[in-house]
Amino acid sequence: MSSCKSTFTVNELTTRFQQLHPKVIVCVLENLSKIQEAAADSQSVEKIIVVGNIACSGDSLRVVSYQSFLEKSSSILDAIPTEPQDVALLLFSSGTTGLPKGIPLTHYNVICNVLQTSPQDYYSSGYSESDSVALLLPSYHIGGFMLFFVFLYAGLKILTQPNFDFATKKAFKNGWMNTGDIGKLSIS
Repeated sequence: MSSCKSTFTVNELTTRFQQLHPKVIVCVLENLSKIQEAAADSQSVEKIIVVGNIACSGDSLRVVSYQSFLEKSSSILDAIPTEPQDVALLLFSSGTTGLPKGIPLTHYNVICNVLQTSPQDYYSSGYSESDSVALLLPSYHIGGFMLFFVFLYAGLKILTQPNFDFATKKAFKNGWMNTGDIGKLSIS
């Protein structure tokens, strides 16, 4: 598993796909055309799963909505036997001294980090299953990625916002903050 910035250009996505050889790509509707263009020549991409309402067109064999994907049984969702030392995540450095470099994290790394960062019992800490957490750190950064797993482990509803801009408070004005169905909200 890996992640990319939603602001990546088609060329940056193409390069990343060449490095990763992804089988499945998950994106938001706003990035679908960039993803399709970048993955056009990729032999590895089997599915592009889009979070949001989509009407499949030209690339309908590979493009499917997240909801539709969950409703259909898929071998992609079958459990894959793993060992603790197997690579779980491949994150990329910022590339300050050259091109970004892939940094592998094993299942053991991820699980240890989640357990070390999680309270013993979220619900005795004041959380309940109906609570939500706003994850403002980017998922392409180790901080955002690991907090995502910590909150997932806790069973909390995780709210994310593509291209969150705290200066304009875009998420607060236009996004999930106006939905009214988020229960008690914690911001991380």
